[in-house]
Amino acid sequence: MTGREPDRFSYIDALRGWAILLVLLTHAAQGRMAAEALSQAAPHSPVLDLPSWLQQICAHAGSGVHLFFVVSALSLALSARKRREHGLGAYVIRRFCRIAPMFYAGIALYLALFGWGPRLYAPDGIGPGDVALTFGLLHIWSTNALNSVVPGDWSVGVEVMFYLILPLLLLIGRAPVRLAALTLGFVLMAQTIHWIGAGFGPFGNPGFPSQSVVFLFGLIAAKAVEWKRFGSSPSPALRESARESAAFRLRKEATRQARRRVVSVSEPDEGPARQRRNEDSRDFASGSTLTLPLRGSPLPQCGRGVLAMCVFLFLVAGLPLWHLPEIILVYHVQFAALAALLCILLHRVPGPILVNRALAGIGRISFSMYILQFALFTPVFGLAEKLAGRAASGSETLALYYPLLVGATAACAAVTYAAIERPGMRLGRLLILRLQQRGGAIERPV
Repeated sequence: MTGREPDRFSYIDALRGWAILLVLLTHAAQGRMAAEALSQAAPHSPVLDLPSWLQQICAHAGSGVHLFFVVSALSLALSARKRREHGLGAYVIRRFCRIAPMFYAGIALYLALFGWGPRLYAPDGIGPGDVALTFGLLHIWSTNALNSVVPGDWSVGVEVMFYLILPLLLLIGRAPVRLAALTLGFVLMAQTIHWIGAGFGPFGNPGFPSQSVVFLFGLIAAKAVEWKRFGSSPSPALRESARESAAFRLRKEATRQARRRVVSVSEPDEGPARQRRNEDSRDFASGSTLTLPLRGSPLPQCGRGVLAMCVFLFLVAGLPLWHLPEIILVYHVQFAALAALLCILLHRVPGPILVNRALAGIGRISFSMYILQFALFTPVFGLAEKLAGRAASGSETLALYYPLLVGATAACAAVTYAAIERPGMRLGRLLILRLQQRGGAIERPV
């Protein structure tokens, strides 16, 4: 989503910030090997020597990409329902202008840095056909082009394929039952691909057929946050139910009072307390106080904030160590389900630890950070090695390398965001405005 799109919540940007920090952690833990993989078919350097528990956490931190997917589906679904645009022209222009400029800059950058030679995912090098597929955003369907022209471009290819089917998914998944059935079907497809053991490629683990299920959990999160019980007022059915309950309480109270008057007409007046209770009951019956308990008292909000923190910590550090065997349920489905729950909780209570200005700022430049990070592996890791010294352990090297990589990537991304991404988004808005003017129906500005 762009900075001016409707329904832009701070927690969405913050989650994108966390997502890119997780992805950078995975690559930082790979040490020099990640840098060599960009220009060698068989890297000879090992990954950093880390304790087994830390190695597991860092290896699974690559699922930050899946957090990107869930948040993308959530934000696009909320945005689509807010705009209610007719036709797909504006949607296609907006998505293309958001992704393509920086991605095309990445193509030029990595061709300049690494040329056409061999690399980890293209042992025989790349050719014009691979570049053409990548330029057309279709590289996800080619084993040799995948992750070769632009490192890590599998996630961009998967995201673009999701853009293409999103309008259909929103149409089919309008009803919660149909969305649940659709999600189950995608889960079974991802699980079947794992059982088959297709490996790396368009129809393997990084391919769109396997990864598409992650976006469905983002759509579920969007449906959940739009549910009436997550709003500031109850649904009509809930309000009517409360009124009926209150009316029954009033009738029961009136009957009790009548019986007491029959038993003892000399019973003294019970004072203002009874009168206040009766007034409260009448207010409750009329619905004037009904919204107060549903808005959430400080304790429930605090509880949701604690729950969100627990879900986040388990997602980052717990799930990598204690997850279901993938023969039962593939890891990215387990991660996506918890990520969707985290989105729902943060939508209601965006706690300052998980959602703050710094993380939101990182989230806004996260796409540039994702594209640029690979170009910085070699120089930043070389600096970290010099600072840590030859005798440093893997954990000590990671403790230096990771923050240096984050800082350098963020600094470069801030420049490309201002110079490439923002002009691209402005161009998209201009094209959409002209499209709407040509159609004779100018909608509100994007």
